[in-house]
Amino acid sequence: MTLDLEVSKSGKKCLWECGGGMTNSGRCQIVAGKNGEKKRPIFIRRKGELANSVHALIPIEVGDIVVNCYRRDNEYEINVYRVTEIIDNEAKAKLEKVTDVSMFQEAIEAAKKKSRIYHCREALFIE
Repeated sequence: MTLDLEVSKSGKKCLWECGGGMTNSGRCQIVAGKNGEKKRPIFIRRKGELANSVHALIPIEVGDIVVNCYRRDNEYEINVYRVTEIIDNEAKAKLEKVTDVSMFQEAIEAAKKKSRIYHCREALFIE
């Protein structure tokens, strides 16, 4: 799987923590370090349309984890990916699905929580 990246003003490749919940559904993306730890964002949005939008711009490296959560009522579809390659000249990252997600439970729980927060307006899983 390939994912488009954001490029910061300083040239760092980044992904957004984004998303939130609606009445009966929700979706979000959480970015974590290679061991599932919180990462420090380089930018946090505080103005403009924030509801279920992008909230924190987080620099990524090979080995980092991306958690995608899709919720319908109380049913969750969680996908956990590891960044395997960053293609600098195209601002893309190659991801592979992680099968053993046991060490990423904190990030997964944050994704579930974010997908339940009605019109989420802030980042949850950052340093």
